[in-house]
Amino acid sequence: MPSRCCISQLRSDAALSNVPADKAGAASGIYKMASSLGAALGVAISAAIFTALSGLEGELVPLSDVFLGRSDDIDIRLAGAVALLFNVLMVAVAMVAIARTVPRDGPDVGR
Repeated sequence: MPSRCCISQLRSDAALSNVPADKAGAASGIYKMASSLGAALGVAISAAIFTALSGLEGELVPLSDVFLGRSDDIDIRLAGAVALLFNVLMVAVAMVAIARTVPRDGPDVGR
């Protein structure tokens, strides 16, 4: 399995492959800023969802039939599940956005 730096390099190469050479520096900066901002917002929103839902303490008694195992930590388990589902939703949104915005033509087509 490739290391994280190799995956990051492949990801940035793919994102910047259609950028003209004279705009590569600006495009690279915008890509890095958007990547960092997206990661920070994703972590912050996931943590906020988890924190908000894990403080419900005992208000989720009907869910004890849904979860298997211990029932004294249902609020934390539900909070983790909802935060994870939020992340899955964001991955789906990102995939749709990439599919709609990345050109299908090669780098030399249309120039």
